[in-house]
Amino acid sequence: MVERFRVAVIGGGFAISLQAAMACGFTPENEVDAGADVDAAAVADATPVGPLRACTADPALLGCFLFDDDTTDGSIQANVVNTATVSFEAGIAGSAAVFEADDQFTIADSSFNSSNAMTIEAWVKWREASLMPAVQLIIDKDGQFAVRIDSMGVVSCLGAGSTEAPNDPLGLGLWTHVACVFDSDRGWSILINGQTVALGVANGGLASGLSTPAEIGGNAPFVANDSHFLGTLDNLLIWNTARTEEQICETAGIDCE
Repeated sequence: MVERFRVAVIGGGFAISLQAAMACGFTPENEVDAGADVDAAAVADATPVGPLRACTADPALLGCFLFDDDTTDGSIQANVVNTATVSFEAGIAGSAAVFEADDQFTIADSSFNSSNAMTIEAWVKWREASLMPAVQLIIDKDGQFAVRIDSMGVVSCLGAGSTEAPNDPLGLGLWTHVACVFDSDRGWSILINGQTVALGVANGGLASGLSTPAEIGGNAPFVANDSHFLGTLDNLLIWNTARTEEQICETAGIDCE
């Protein structure tokens, strides 16, 4: 039987959910059956040591949204945000974007195209569980990929198959770092607070080169009150590589040692 933990770390005005951690004895080098969900058997130290506060010039970074009182993409791709109606509040560091049911954050022509590898990561504070919408989308690139939360707080990564983490649901009102990592040879994996909690199976590459819109905090194309995220996002990063636990911990500002 796996014992669950939830630890809130207070500092600088935020709380972080630590209910997800690595499986007992699991490391990236251990052999794990593809498609298995990795139970959380030990609490990870997710004390923030200073999350990324400046977008890098790394060409692998397809989108970088720090939400410091604006909606600018700070990556070298400089994706144009066509419509954004979000508000702002204190985040993990600096400010963060608050999403309500009718908010829109649309990028009509994004650079979020990658076939063989992708990583989507963000600090997430899920505020409200509801049956309508039953699914809340953190990000959706129409016809390519999506990251979503269901009414129980279970995170799923979709596109060329899907993976979910039913054993590690998000807690309401707590900052949690969520990452979906895609590799065409392994499918999706899900990391919570820098620790791998679910593994997928290979199902080919993602659709790429699509001139379809991307929506942050909702369904693409945008439809009012349809699958909208209800909560706060900070440091949303999209990469065209399958990032490692160590890399994700670094940009999240988590001490995962």
